[in-house]
Amino acid sequence: VKTCREMMLGVINKLESAVKFRGSISGIDTGFCDLNDILDGIQSEYIILGARASIGKTALAVNIAKNMIRKKIPVGYFSLEMSGESLMMRMLSDETSVQARILRCGMLGDKQLTTINNRGYEMSQYPLYVMDKTRGELTKIISKSRYMVRVMGVKCIFIDHASLIRHPDRKMKRYEQFSEISNEIQALQREL
Repeated sequence: VKTCREMMLGVINKLESAVKFRGSISGIDTGFCDLNDILDGIQSEYIILGARASIGKTALAVNIAKNMIRKKIPVGYFSLEMSGESLMMRMLSDETSVQARILRCGMLGDKQLTTINNRGYEMSQYPLYVMDKTRGELTKIISKSRYMVRVMGVKCIFIDHASLIRHPDRKMKRYEQFSEISNEIQALQREL
């Protein structure tokens, strides 16, 4: 139990820090100015990004993660929809401005191949930890998240695609399952 005094001291300290760093964001830079204005950077919060299919949720998450890891901020990424290799292919395509289809087909010239190799090597040094083998099991996501934060120093975790997380009770209605899953993830966020 915290007293009003303890909480108020924390608030005052945050305000003094904000005045000290006036104009800069208090969280981790997303790489998107408008999003930083709304969120004040990525804070220690649980954020759900929702939109209809094929609107760019994964693209936004990947780009935010990429902006963080470029600044050497360790990021954990649970990819429940695509393999880690597919995710890396997507990032490499974006980083080199070479279409993913061309990368997959191998229709590359010597100059493009050199660029891809150089950029791929640079990217291999990024502090990005991808987990694509959880099969949507919440217990695995929780245990791997704890490991990533406590052992690997991860500062931000993305779960792409939260709706693919499986609930142990299949008889529950899906919205009830997702509500419980969301509560578990929020509790994990507070813990970590």
